[in-house]
Amino acid sequence: MCSIFGFTKSEGHITEHQLELIRRGFSSIASQACSRGKDSTGVSIISASGRRMYKTLLPSNEAVSTDEWQNNVLDYITKDTISVIGHTRAATTGDITTRNAHPFKYGQIIGAHNGIISNWNELDGYKKKMEVDSEIIFSRLSRLDYKDALEELYGYYAVSFVDHRSRMLHLAKESQAPLKLSYWKNAKTLFWGSTDQILKEGLEKEGIAIDTYDMPDNSILRFETDKFSDKPFFKQEEIQPKREYFSFNKTWNTNSYSSYNQNSYYFGDTCMLCNKKVKGTDLYCKKCSKTHKLECDGCNKLFLIKDLHNTNYEEYDVLCDKCWDKEILNTESFKKCNWCGDEYNSLKTNDESGVCQWCQSSDRLNY
Repeated sequence: MCSIFGFTKSEGHITEHQLELIRRGFSSIASQACSRGKDSTGVSIISASGRRMYKTLLPSNEAVSTDEWQNNVLDYITKDTISVIGHTRAATTGDITTRNAHPFKYGQIIGAHNGIISNWNELDGYKKKMEVDSEIIFSRLSRLDYKDALEELYGYYAVSFVDHRSRMLHLAKESQAPLKLSYWKNAKTLFWGSTDQILKEGLEKEGIAIDTYDMPDNSILRFETDKFSDKPFFKQEEIQPKREYFSFNKTWNTNSYSSYNQNSYYFGDTCMLCNKKVKGTDLYCKKCSKTHKLECDGCNKLFLIKDLHNTNYEEYDVLCDKCWDKEILNTESFKKCNWCGDEYNSLKTNDESGVCQWCQSSDRLNY
């Protein structure tokens, strides 16, 4: 679980006050984005005159308060800035290093990714130097038609990227990935962020109160900022992933994707990540279970899939050992009272008669 965020705007045509609000709004969104990843923070700033990259291993809520953020990010956001791409990382593949922090640059493409790509080391465009699954996306985008580059991916993705030849921002996502958009028409500026909490609360904190809406599924949007007016101008191209990714861990989409079905599971005879054969009702092959991570629904920490328990509880999909033991203890400790018929927690009473705490109390006797 990572976060992508940023903005794109018309070159020039804003006041100093609007520029200052854009800078503050971007920093506020960046700070909020640490909720989806604290392993690194990265920003790329694109203008007609060039591009600038900033990466740090500080979580974004700490990075925005540093002099380096002011000197390397905010000072470079000017009236002539066209796009700013931001990312916070929760590492799944690859070490936690600044080298592996997003955004990535391949050829003319600069971009950031939220999600998991399971067949990253099997696709055309893979290079041995790659350490992060996300890199395959931008390698392919730099060499292929965008639609072809994305449709061969197996996984879960929302992507922001700029082709520096045209300096146009592109946003792309498949059906499961969350991505919110928000347009400030007075400043002709489009903001995006992975969730409502990140985007809406980040902007409102700086006094920018504008609506948010969902990015269309299975689409690539190309934004032409020189045509921005009361609405953002974009061209949309539909994509058809070769294999749909079914999100098993619903916490990835919490508060972010309005049409997400929390009960949509996929039980087949192939791994949900790599499409290899699996036994019985297993969701992942042994290799993917040992190399990919998911977030525990109990404590929200990342664990290898092999170290997580699949559950049948309405509240949870997967739990780590600690949360699993706690939930089992809580579930098995509830019994039906022999007197009133209500369920009670037997751990809270030493009485083995099968009677709840209230029925044992003086309140029950005087009722």
